Amino acid sequence: MIALLPMKKLINDAYDSVFHPFRKFLAKTWGWILVIWLGGDLTGLIAARYMPREEALQFVGYFSYPFTAALAVTWHRKVQLNEQLKGVRAVRFRWRELKFLGLSALVSAGVFVPLIFAAWLNKEITADPTTIGIGALLVTLGVCIYLSFRLELVLPLTAIDETGAISKSWRLLKGNWLRSGLISLTAALPLSFVSDYIGKAAHWAALNDHFVLAVLSDGVATVVYAMSVCTGAASLSLILMHLRGTGAVPSAAGP
Repeated sequence: MIALLPMKKLINDAYDSVFHPFRKFLAKTWGWILVIWLGGDLTGLIAARYMPREEALQFVGYFSYPFTAALAVTWHRKVQLNEQLKGVRAVRFRWRELKFLGLSALVSAGVFVPLIFAAWLNKEITADPTTIGIGALLVTLGVCIYLSFRLELVLPLTAIDETGAISKSWRLLKGNWLRSGLISLTAALPLSFVSDYIGKAAHWAALNDHFVLAVLSDGVATVVYAMSVCTGAASLSLILMHLRGTGAVPSAAGP
C-alpha cells in the first residue's frame, strides 16, 4: 500500500525553509535577488515607460526566467544537500543550471503544447464551441495537469545532478501525484500572487512618473517573488526526500 504524503507538514516545512529565520534566507539569496531585480524586473520597469505594458511584462518574463531557474537550483541544493553558499557565491550559471533550465522548459512544453494545440484546433474547427470540442479541451487539460504533477520531481532531481529524472519522478509519484501537485502549488502560488500585485503597482507607478516609488515597489516585489520560487523549490525537494525516506530538513535555512 502506498503511503500518502503528509501535505500539511511538507507545506509548513517549505515555508519554514524561507521564513525561519528570514534573515538567513536573505543572506543566502540576496545575490540572485539583486541579479533578478537589476537584470530582469528593473529593466522591464524602465521598458514599461517606452513600450506597451503587456510587451514590457513579456520582456521581463523572458529575460528573468534563466535567473529564476538558477535561484531554484540554489534552493533545491540547499534543502537537499545543505549546500552552504551565500550572497554572490551563490550566483552561478553553469552546466547544471543550464540543464535545469532546458529540462524544465522541455517538460513544460511537452505538457502545455498539446493544450494550446487543442484550444487552437477547437477554435479553428468551429466559431461556436461545441460540446464535443469543449469536452476534448477539458480532457486535454486534465491530461496536462496529470503530466505536470507526475513529472514535477524532475526539477529537484536535476538540481542535484541525478540522471534519469523523468523516469524517477514518474515512479516516485505513483499514487501521490495529486498530493504532490497540491503541495507545490500551495507552497508557491500565494507568494507569487502577492509579488504579482506588488509588481503591477510598481508598473503603475512607473507609467505615472512616480519612478522612486516604482523602483522601491519593484524591489519588494522581487524579494517576494524570490520567496515564492524558493518555497516552491523547497516543497518539491522535501517531497522527494520524504518519498525516498531520507527525511525532511526542519529548517532549510541551516546554520
